[in-house]
Amino acid sequence: MSLYTAEARRLGKRRFTRFFALGTLLVLAAIVAGMFLVNHKATPERLASAQAQAAREYDLAVQQSAREKADCQAAQGTPAAQNFPPCDQLFQPVREDFQAQWYLPPTFDFREQFGFLVTALAALLAVAAFVIGATFVGAEWSSGGMMNLLLWRPQRLAVLGTKLARCW
Repeated sequence: MSLYTAEARRLGKRRFTRFFALGTLLVLAAIVAGMFLVNHKATPERLASAQAQAAREYDLAVQQSAREKADCQAAQGTPAAQNFPPCDQLFQPVREDFQAQWYLPPTFDFREQFGFLVTALAALLAVAAFVIGATFVGAEWSSGGMMNLLLWRPQRLAVLGTKLARCW
């Protein structure tokens, strides 16, 4: 049996490796399920609802702006005037400030999200590989197996390289 095969068997037989790999797969499945449940398709009904909500929000902003302007003008010449900026500098909403796309539920576009998904996948797999590899080497070292193998086998660099290649 080759050294690489023996290392592969020992790594695969460890409970920690199995449980951590299973946990990593569960996290990936949770990410996929979360993306599936949170994102929705932009249907014409949802677009119409979003446009109606944007129009309602615009109307409310116009009404509130008119109330604030009336309060500001009514406060002129009274001590309450210091609570307001100059009346001509009050915020005046415009229709372009209320876009319908802001009121749509989140949608998933693979082309836009691909970079973020690959980054998340790479980070998760890198952390999993690092933890599994570190515990594999730590278990070997604490049990004395690595020291025994390095003393028994004269090709130390080959042994360490094989362990590194197996964990990689």
